[in-house]
Amino acid sequence: MNAIPHLTHEQINTLREKFLNDEKPFVVAHPHCSSRLTPGKTYPITDLDGRRLVLREDDGDRIRIGPQSDWNKYFHLPLTAEEKAAFEAAQEALEKRKAYLEAQTTDELIAFITAQRGDLEMATDIVRQRVNSVL
Repeated sequence: MNAIPHLTHEQINTLREKFLNDEKPFVVAHPHCSSRLTPGKTYPITDLDGRRLVLREDDGDRIRIGPQSDWNKYFHLPLTAEEKAAFEAAQEALEKRKAYLEAQTTDELIAFITAQRGDLEMATDIVRQRVNSVL
């Protein structure tokens, strides 16, 4: 579960404007970012390359984020207190669910998977029907 939104084009444009106005904007690396970044670390915008923002990876290499950039998904804006609390609550719930499943015996897990399989097959059939009706 990933409750933190990725950078949007509108946010990138706002960051670009802030950089042009000497406001020293920065972005935060996503919890599930590339191994070339540190999750949760702030990365200041150091330059502009056309419409793209430029920042430096941990090893000093340049990253360009902006239109048609795959790097956008690895960053987000700093979270408000409310967003941070919601994200932490979601992470805590996920950890509790994982701990619950890890505490189950293998037979209990097999029964759980078997029970879920019917719902997954039903959902898959519905999606297939919808796709086929569009085609």
